[in-house]
Amino acid sequence: MNNGVNYKLPNQRKRNLTMPTFQYSVQIYKMSVQKPFRKMDKSGLIIQRPAGAYLIRPIGPDDSLFIRDIILETLIEHGAVGGGFASGDRDTQEMYSAFQRPGRKYFVVLKYDGLAGHPVGDPLGGAGFASLPGEEGTCELVKMYFRPEIRGVGIGKVLLELCLKEARKAGYHMMYLETIEQMTAARGLYEHLGFRQIPHALGKTGHYSCDVFYVRELEDVTHDP
Repeated sequence: MNNGVNYKLPNQRKRNLTMPTFQYSVQIYKMSVQKPFRKMDKSGLIIQRPAGAYLIRPIGPDDSLFIRDIILETLIEHGAVGGGFASGDRDTQEMYSAFQRPGRKYFVVLKYDGLAGHPVGDPLGGAGFASLPGEEGTCELVKMYFRPEIRGVGIGKVLLELCLKEARKAGYHMMYLETIEQMTAARGLYEHLGFRQIPHALGKTGHYSCDVFYVRELEDVTHDP
């Protein structure tokens, strides 16, 4: 990992994606809202919010640069610049290939056109998990970032619940995350979903500039029948 990497936002690119099709099976998870809140199609998990419909699906080859941009822009927005942040991770530059390895998964969020029956536009955010180096049986919640237009509408809660369930399914017993003090909205979500703050970092992430750390046991995380 190159913690001292200098980075800048890339120039605007022509955004013309060929959206991949995924035969991805994931159960429909319980929420405190009435159905039809979510349903599955062959591409992923479709959720309906007051702001519109969204699709959550596994990352595809064409998503990497868009997710990289979201990560860098969000870190800059919160003053998390310099070494010791996710901006310096090799995974950030190669998101799709990084999450094809065993024990890792990453999901992206897109707007969904229910009438046309397919997603529209570019990815608006994502989150995933990977094994935590140096901590057997523990995974790390990684790269959970969203564009401003989908923050505060419940997408983060659905996506984090999905990551918890998929991590438990993958055999992990604990999920760890690290963040920064000023990301107050994200920290509120973590605590709402059962994460507890700990006084020190775990594992060998290389994120020495993060200053807030959480863990959550996964034994109580179950799949819906």
